[in-house]
Amino acid sequence: MLGEGERRVSSGGELRDATEARLRLGGVVARIEGLYAALLRTRRPDRRGQLLAELSEAGARLAAEAAPEGLAASASWPLSRRERRIRAAERGARWISTRCR
Repeated sequence: MLGEGERRVSSGGELRDATEARLRLGGVVARIEGLYAALLRTRRPDRRGQLLAELSEAGARLAAEAAPEGLAASASWPLSRRERRIRAAERGARWISTRCR
């Protein structure tokens, strides 16, 4: 499945770049999930502060990674499930990065 603005082309380079971008995005989301789970379980105030700082950095990284690079979103096409999830991740990343500062 291709994400927003991604098109299959005959050269493998662009498709590989799109796949790598999706893998990076998934890695950042997994990092946030792990940090949030650790934050829920920790009791030490110093560790909570450290986790909040890391969570804020990861949220900013997610916002940067999920932001479309010069791609114009088409308002005429309905959003796919993947596009809706990416947009939800962007909103969540912005919320986390502003809340944890």
